[in-house]
Amino acid sequence: NLDIVFPVGDGLTLNFAMTATSGTATHYNSYWVGRYFSTETSIAVLEMAPSVSYAITDEIAVGFGFLAQYCDVLMRQKLNTTDALAAYGMRLNDSRLKMEGDGWAFGFTAGIMYKPTDSTTVGLGYRSAMQHNVKAKAHVTHIPDALAALRGLPGNSYNDHARISMDQPQSLTLGIQQKVTDKLTLMADIAWTDWSTLKHMPVKFRRGHLTGKYVANRMEWPDSWRFSVGGSYRLDERWTALASFTWDDSPINRAHADYLVPADTREIYAVGLSWEDGPWALDGMYFIEKINDCSFGGRPAEGVFEGKYTGGFSHAFAFSASY
Repeated sequence: NLDIVFPVGDGLTLNFAMTATSGTATHYNSYWVGRYFSTETSIAVLEMAPSVSYAITDEIAVGFGFLAQYCDVLMRQKLNTTDALAAYGMRLNDSRLKMEGDGWAFGFTAGIMYKPTDSTTVGLGYRSAMQHNVKAKAHVTHIPDALAALRGLPGNSYNDHARISMDQPQSLTLGIQQKVTDKLTLMADIAWTDWSTLKHMPVKFRRGHLTGKYVANRMEWPDSWRFSVGGSYRLDERWTALASFTWDDSPINRAHADYLVPADTREIYAVGLSWEDGPWALDGMYFIEKINDCSFGGRPAEGVFEGKYTGGFSHAFAFSASY
């Protein structure tokens, strides 16, 4: 992550932030039962956000920013060419599909901060919806000779072009910071994300000889909420202890859950230390993330079968330096 803050004067400040906002990665055995839906998925999003903020008074400040997101996508799956040839009495190997591409999406963010007292700060932030239209190169390989002949294909593979549409919903965050004593400060925030606008994730192919020209993974996710509480305690002039807890509600509709995002509600615990010396500040945090179990019903026609993902724990460290 990179953050640059440049005070211009008279309450005006210019900002620039670059961060990896989201992503997911799943890997499965190439012969597992859900191979016709996914064997590998990797989605990474990098965001750049120039913004400007202005202190209208000592109590009120507003901000507005531009969002530019770069999305990189890799998807692999098997194609059920075995059943396509079953009517002819042939049982052959599956074909393979690989899609790889990237795209840009643009939006905006806005916020307001209100300081009713010297010890209390309240903030409200909004992020607009964005849509990633990923242009991907599609490669279909390992096509059985018999199927290639039936479909009039010149060989055992072909290249195609695909467009993957992925919506990023709007969100709203409300936060409060309360200085309890000279040493203790408490924080809390609540965030709402408009996932109900995400009905499906369509993929359009230019040729679609074996894939079909249009495929849509149903989502129909409900809106979700995230709650966070935290605090900081100043140990001395240089050191501050930090701690937080986040409860992140999963938006995944279990009736349409799939193998791309096999996750449920998360609980995130964090502790850390901050060190300051003049203009320099160093922060270190340790995170424990608990992911709950996720179960879903079967939809064999879509390549999804009844099953359950067992939750677990993940651990992470984060370090930052500022000047």
